[in-house]
Amino acid sequence: MASTLLVTFPAEAQAALSAPALDAPRAAVPKEKHSLKIPALQFAIGAAAAALAVPAAIALGSWVGTLSPNFLAAGIPALLLYALLPAFAVAGLEYWLGNALEPGSYRFWGSFGVTLGVHLITTAVAVLLGASGADLGSASAFVLLEMILLPGVATTMFQLLRTPPAGEVLLTGAAPPSRPLLDAEHPLAQVSLFRAAF
Repeated sequence: MASTLLVTFPAEAQAALSAPALDAPRAAVPKEKHSLKIPALQFAIGAAAAALAVPAAIALGSWVGTLSPNFLAAGIPALLLYALLPAFAVAGLEYWLGNALEPGSYRFWGSFGVTLGVHLITTAVAVLLGASGADLGSASAFVLLEMILLPGVATTMFQLLRTPPAGEVLLTGAAPPSRPLLDAEHPLAQVSLFRAAF
């Protein structure tokens, strides 16, 4: 008396056996990661803008203030020019550079508003401490201070309010969920076993 175990494989099962083994699941690789080079470049171009715009605002504001004996006619334009030019130059160039490198990621008005506020506060404190545009030493110190504060504030606000581009993927370190080797409907799970006795 001998026993024989006969295993039949459907055509789909034989094809599945001959197919190469599936690769193990891999963690998603980000298409694009936000680089710290962008904030550094924004700060650099903002500092350069402040180095030019702050002295220009002081000079232009002083000149516009002498165009008319009327205080309102000369004073208000001079104050607006001095207040808006440095903040607009710093925030505007940083906004342009950021969106040139990451299109659509940066918004202008929030960073501009905070930079403008810091510029006005710094000016008020400098005036209270006795700084004057006519004094080369205090004016130079004021310009150097604004070259640090204005681009620093603008860059920080641009990064806080930044909208990540669509292609950016965050790495979480978690592996994708594993799948069972064979599903219930897989052909190998439906192999029929026949036994014949002699």
